[in-house]
Amino acid sequence: MTAYAFSPSDNYLERLDATTAGQQGCAIKKSIVSELMRLRDTGASWLFNDLDSLAQEYSNSMQGNEVFNMAKKLLLVLPNDIIPPELDLDNDGDILFDWSGSRGRMMTIALRNDGRISYAARLSSTKTRNGNDFLIDGLPSEIIELVRAATQQ
Repeated sequence: MTAYAFSPSDNYLERLDATTAGQQGCAIKKSIVSELMRLRDTGASWLFNDLDSLAQEYSNSMQGNEVFNMAKKLLLVLPNDIIPPELDLDNDGDILFDWSGSRGRMMTIALRNDGRISYAARLSSTKTRNGNDFLIDGLPSEIIELVRAATQQ
């Protein structure tokens, strides 16, 4: 039997083909890599290119930088109905995901290298939301709904 445990800062492909993972681990890694390449070839592939460009702009290797690995995870778990965000890097080294909607609505997520998410949404001149959470198996549903509310037409 093979077991694999993730931690929030893991590069999810790093240890899958280790000798201790056995044949199952290698098969799982091959399947995951194949699916990731398929996803990158879809309409949102330019987002991964933007993330690569952002890493190069700040002289970081995405492969060796935990915050960029976490950003890839976040991009992969975004639901398909959510419009793609603008990407940036803040002064603290967090990756920023920004969405703008009509009538001044906006949503920003700051993602740290340990998976901590800080978010802020402005849904109207009197309605705002903010908080903190963690990216573990996916984005918390509250954050997904805030992005949808901020970007609705």
